[in-house]
Amino acid sequence: MTVSRTAWLGIALAAMLGAATTPARAAERLVTGPPPGPTPWTLVTDKSNAAGAFLREQIPGDQRIESYRDILTSQAFPNPGADTPSAFLQRIVAGAQGACEQG
Repeated sequence: MTVSRTAWLGIALAAMLGAATTPARAAERLVTGPPPGPTPWTLVTDKSNAAGAFLREQIPGDQRIESYRDILTSQAFPNPGADTPSAFLQRIVAGAQGACEQG
């Protein structure tokens, strides 16, 4: 089957117009369910800033902050800059390694 030059131009024009009128995608958003387990969880850290970054930490309701065994941490980095996701994670891991106790 041969497609004429006019047909190709029509297809290209339709694709360009379709792309120009497509609405922008919504920002990525991770929605999580309730924390695991039968025990209610207690919020022990809830920090955020105007840029939308946040840190939330929860421990099981039957544990104390002074001696917890389990922790659930949620973080958001809404503007990681020009990093690729891989470079961003590598930078975060490198920074965390320096803050960890050496055992």
